[in-house]
Amino acid sequence: MTLSIAVHNLPAAPGAFEVVNHGGALDLAWAVRVEKLVEGGWSPIVVDNLELVERCGEPKNASCRTLAAGGSIRPVPWTGYSCSSQCNAACRANVYYGPGRFRFVVEDCPQTHRFDGPLFELPTVPLEP
Repeated sequence: MTLSIAVHNLPAAPGAFEVVNHGGALDLAWAVRVEKLVEGGWSPIVVDNLELVERCGEPKNASCRTLAAGGSIRPVPWTGYSCSSQCNAACRANVYYGPGRFRFVVEDCPQTHRFDGPLFELPTVPLEP
């Protein structure tokens, strides 16, 4: 089976993205990783609770999220914060990562393949968590 997952930034706001499946049905890991461009290379940053959920409170009935052939997911956007990253309103030791250049990384469920999104920029002023 050919894996053909694309991660696209959406124009709505920095941190808004979609995942599109151009191949056969595929199980994806719920967690989305974020990497920051540092001195010409990509470095992972600590971001808790950023997942492939399309609405806050969405139940996770399985250990993986299945993306149908030709399907797409538009997760709740990333806020730019370390732990109030998506649906949770507040947390201890919350860090805003902007300004900077970032990308999202989505993985298949056994985490053997990764799908890197394009670069996007976070502004200096924090987004609403």
